[in-house]
Amino acid sequence: MIGGARGHLYDRPGALGRVRPVLKNQGNWKQSRWKTEYSLMDMRLWLAAVVTWMVAAVALAQSPANVTVEYAHLGSFSDAVRRAPEGTFVTPFLLQRVGWGVELRSETAYVTAEGRTFTLEVTGSQGRPYVRLEEAVEAVGATFSWDDAGERLSILGVVGTVRVADGKLQIGSSLTVGARAFRMAGPDRLVIDLTGAKLSPDAGSGLPPNVRAGQFAPNVVRVVWESPAVATMDLPELQPGRSFEVPVAGPVPPSRPIVTVGTPQRRDSEDGGVTYFVPVTGTPGQRPSAVFLNPTTIQVSLAGAQPQTEGETLGESPLVEKTVVDGDARNVTTVVWSLTRPLGFQLSPVAGGFTLTLRRPSFAAGLAGKVIVIDPGHGGRDPGAVTAGVLEKVQALATARAIAKSLAERGASVVMTRDDDTALALSERSAIANRSDADAFISVHFNSNQIANSRSGTKIFYHQQDSMDMLLAECVRQEVAKVSRMPDLGTWSDSRIYRSGFAVLRATPMPSVLLELGFVNHASDRARMQEKQFREAVGEAVAKGVEVFFGRD
Repeated sequence: MIGGARGHLYDRPGALGRVRPVLKNQGNWKQSRWKTEYSLMDMRLWLAAVVTWMVAAVALAQSPANVTVEYAHLGSFSDAVRRAPEGTFVTPFLLQRVGWGVELRSETAYVTAEGRTFTLEVTGSQGRPYVRLEEAVEAVGATFSWDDAGERLSILGVVGTVRVADGKLQIGSSLTVGARAFRMAGPDRLVIDLTGAKLSPDAGSGLPPNVRAGQFAPNVVRVVWESPAVATMDLPELQPGRSFEVPVAGPVPPSRPIVTVGTPQRRDSEDGGVTYFVPVTGTPGQRPSAVFLNPTTIQVSLAGAQPQTEGETLGESPLVEKTVVDGDARNVTTVVWSLTRPLGFQLSPVAGGFTLTLRRPSFAAGLAGKVIVIDPGHGGRDPGAVTAGVLEKVQALATARAIAKSLAERGASVVMTRDDDTALALSERSAIANRSDADAFISVHFNSNQIANSRSGTKIFYHQQDSMDMLLAECVRQEVAKVSRMPDLGTWSDSRIYRSGFAVLRATPMPSVLLELGFVNHASDRARMQEKQFREAVGEAVAKGVEVFFGRD
């Protein structure tokens, strides 16, 4: 928070306690004194908070106001937009100009927009009300970005649905966007351009071969249907909207190739464990998940797949008695490993299938039998934060691998949501943890902000005020702070960023945290995060924090 339209730092319960200024002697300020409900340390913390608030307010007041805003298909507006280290802030009047219903009541804006109703916190600067754009955009499921010069702000609807169902091409966007349909020849095809839109990375997967969707321009999503029937069909008359349906005709597209699961292939590991590679042909709709059926039995499940060959294979290892591949009527294939003793495992999707690595705990471990899901942020077409050629997705994966290795060495069983450069929907990341019946979920990220080199350090997010998430975050924070050689920015509730919290934490009922391990756009953080020593140290620290959380001193 940058500061409310009215001062409300006094008499506010929280981590700093309540602090009340009490003046005595008819306004003689020299004889005034402060009463606090707690300690002098609380007073010092409170004063530090006031200084931080004042610095942020000055940054907001001094940021440029003459910014051009492009909202979806409605064109450009010149209105008060201000940037600060805490985010981007716009006047509620700008939102009203683009059709949002906004009613201001004290320090809250009650908003009706794009089929949703929600509230936004109102912040004041130079006598004008502002709301945080990140919070507003999250509420309607949209996205926004600045140009390189920082003079033009584009707010775009996210096209999250492109599919063919019931003989219709169905398209859905989070914001009202412009739409235009036209024909092209050679071959005949219908083209639908959506203006003021950005294509979601996972939209359009599983489309038939004659339908495709892509980002045609920075603010234009193009959907193409290719068919001889286009030459004689009536062009649909499309009006701006959030959803569109266009009847499609022509030959029925071929169905998706059958996904098959092959026989597990044993490979020895360098650390004395054993790895099994399970080949998968075709493209499954989901990534595999793993659970313990009991301490010596591990089951990996893959939905939408059939076994190439069902049956039992002897383990050929002192650690594994046998493996059994089986399928069922629900089109789910399972591979079950029967072990000679409790072992930790790491499940990783790889090219052409997946691997399951079995490891002995390197010492008497408090994590034996625990399933920890490690989620490297971003991936594929989503690079995350990018500065000076350093991509967040690359650093997140490298660090996640180090965390997974350290957890496995302590006896934990690890499931990676991705172990390659693959785009993965937020919903699938949490779904993997839920399908694996995980004991904990850790999402690995690196931070960025609007002003380069203005913020440095690590922070750990937990969901809302969940007590177990808070405890896990604190256990991990204490250990990471010892080794990161960066400022420790503490633990944060994700409600400080989005009112509903982060999607990957919101949808995971087990103890879950999201790590921000430095700022990509801060020079010293960026150099540190690329060091192998940093990744290994953080990997050990996170594993130790998880171990403390589960009861090991």
